[in-house]
Order: sequence, then C-alpha cells, then structure tokens
Amino acid sequence: MIGAHEPEIIERDREIVATMLQNQGYNTACIGKWHLGVNFAKNDSTNH
Repeated sequence: MIGAHEPEIIERDREIVATMLQNQGYNTACIGKWHLGVNFAKNDSTNH
C-alpha cells in the first residue's frame, strides 16, 4: 500500500509521461480523490 508519508516509488530524475509532455510545451495536472485513501474494504452489498 502506498500512503501519503511513504517513500516515492518513481525516482525524481526519471522522465515520465507528464514531464515528457511538459518538455513539449503542454500543461499537465494531477487530479484525484486522495482523501479516499487506497485501502478499501470490499462491500458485497453494493451492486457494482
């Protein structure tokens, strides 16, 4: 599990898609629902 205070999993100097696009003049952003966390309990009562 990756938490907010865990070490980074991608080296800072490694080029990723976002940095490649930024180098080509694009603006990038990261949007997510971080407050939900990454450790979800399975709920069998839902229909999805």
